[in-house]
Amino acid sequence: TNRNLKEMIEDGKFREDLFYRLNVFEFNLPALRFRKMDIVFYFEKFISDFNRQFSKNITRVSEETKKYLMNYSWPGNIRELKNIAERVSILCESDNVTPELLPDKIVNHINTDISEDENEFIDDTLNNSMNGEGDYNLNKDKVVKDFEIKFIKDKLKLYKGNVAATAKAINFHPVSLRQKLNKLGINPKDFKK
Repeated sequence: TNRNLKEMIEDGKFREDLFYRLNVFEFNLPALRFRKMDIVFYFEKFISDFNRQFSKNITRVSEETKKYLMNYSWPGNIRELKNIAERVSILCESDNVTPELLPDKIVNHINTDISEDENEFIDDTLNNSMNGEGDYNLNKDKVVKDFEIKFIKDKLKLYKGNVAATAKAINFHPVSLRQKLNKLGINPKDFKK
């Protein structure tokens, strides 16, 4: 679910016994807008799936289109992304997805969640990954890791190293964020002032 069931329990809107009966595995994923490289990955995956469904042969997504997709805030999360990919697949009459196929709300969107530095980082990341040598997955993993490090460091700086406040701001569980910090070798104490 995309709702915080623990808060709903506290508010009396969800039964606690039912929560523990259903809660076998708990996954806390940040919203799609915080996982920029996943946007392009999933968009291309959906396009590939719709190729089969609509008998299309779309093989490319232009860099400009990728920038628009990554800049949009995706309030509908992955479902909205899938619907846009389906729309694009239906409208596309070539092998290349261009911005003209995207809805106006994406092309004209000004994302206030992303700073100019983050937009520049997205551009640099895309350019570096396109010029990279070797395995796709290795390049993707490096791009994602670079983005995660920059994004998390920027947020830790903003919240002066407070892990709980940073986790809340980026829609992470504090324990998950601490694990991510350890994995990436980031010490939150470095950001306390």
